[in-house]
Amino acid sequence: MPGAPAAVGPSVTAASADDRVSLTHSLAEKGKPVNSGEATTSAMVVVSVTRLRVRSFRLVFPFIWYAVRSTLQAKGSPGNLAVRVRKTRGFAFWTLALWESDHAMRAFRVGPPHRDAMRKLPYWCDEASYAHWDHDGQAVLSWQEAAEKLSASGELSKVLYPSSDQKAGRIVTT
Repeated sequence: MPGAPAAVGPSVTAASADDRVSLTHSLAEKGKPVNSGEATTSAMVVVSVTRLRVRSFRLVFPFIWYAVRSTLQAKGSPGNLAVRVRKTRGFAFWTLALWESDHAMRAFRVGPPHRDAMRKLPYWCDEASYAHWDHDGQAVLSWQEAAEKLSASGELSKVLYPSSDQKAGRIVTT
């Protein structure tokens, strides 16, 4: 079915538009007590959302290879609380991650395989955007809320073959 969410690979969650990311649920998935000293549901967390559109079918499989590896890297990274991935219309892929701190998120970003994938992004994508923000750890976050935040405060990443929307400075959220 066109535009339907699809699994991206092993251990990667494909989500529908109404799926919500809950810190409490994510901690339970990781086997952490919800009120442990490691993290509490009342703390602020750093949220990262990205939307990347792969510009050609021939680039989808290499992109997915790195996306799966990067998602597994994130799930195993210190300070990661949750990671969700979804595919929307066409070749658009989203990530939504919750982090204990900005430092933890940045440490993940500069490590392989994510670092290696980021070097390929300008060649593979014709649209790329991201947003980071602090979020109340008790609140439940939906994909719709993440898309709204991306639209309101997101930034564009450099791509070498930009779509007309990317050239015009527009962040697409579909």
